[in-house]
Amino acid sequence: MNTRGVCSVLVTALMYLALPQELSLADMSEKWVVVVRPSNPVRTLKRSELDRIYRRTTRFWNDPAALTPALPILPINLPPGDPLREAFSRTILRADDDVLSTWWNRQYFQGVLPPIVLRSAAAVRAYVAATPGAIGYLPPDLVDSSVAVVTVDEGN
Repeated sequence: MNTRGVCSVLVTALMYLALPQELSLADMSEKWVVVVRPSNPVRTLKRSELDRIYRRTTRFWNDPAALTPALPILPINLPPGDPLREAFSRTILRADDDVLSTWWNRQYFQGVLPPIVLRSAAAVRAYVAATPGAIGYLPPDLVDSSVAVVTVDEGN
C-alpha cells in the first residue's frame, strides 16, 4: 500500500474514533426523517447506503427496470452547525462537522463536490419535492404530501 492509501485508511479510522458515543437510528427516529420526491420508488435504505449517498460515492438511483439513463442522486444538507444536520451526520455518517469538513476538502481535490446545502428545513422540503433525484432529511413535523418518507435500516 502506498503512502496515500495508508493516510486514507488512517483518516477513515480517525473519523470513527472521533465520536465519543455512537447514536443509533432508534435514538434519532423522533429528530429527523429522510425524504424523497413522491415519484421516487425508493422507500427503504440501509444506513450504509445513505452514508454512501451523502459521501457521494453512490451517485445514481439504482432502477434496473428503467429504460432511461439512471437518475443522479442529489443529496441535500442543512448548513453546518444546524442541530438537525449534526444529529443526521453523527447517526448516518458517524462523523461530526469538523471531521466531515476535512474529508470533503480531500474529496474536492479529487473532483467530488459535497451535497448541496440549503438554509432551512422548509427549503430542503421544497427542493426535494420539486427535484427528481433529490434526497434530504427533515424534522418529522415538516413532512407533508409533497415528499415521501424513506425508512432507514441499521443494516449494511
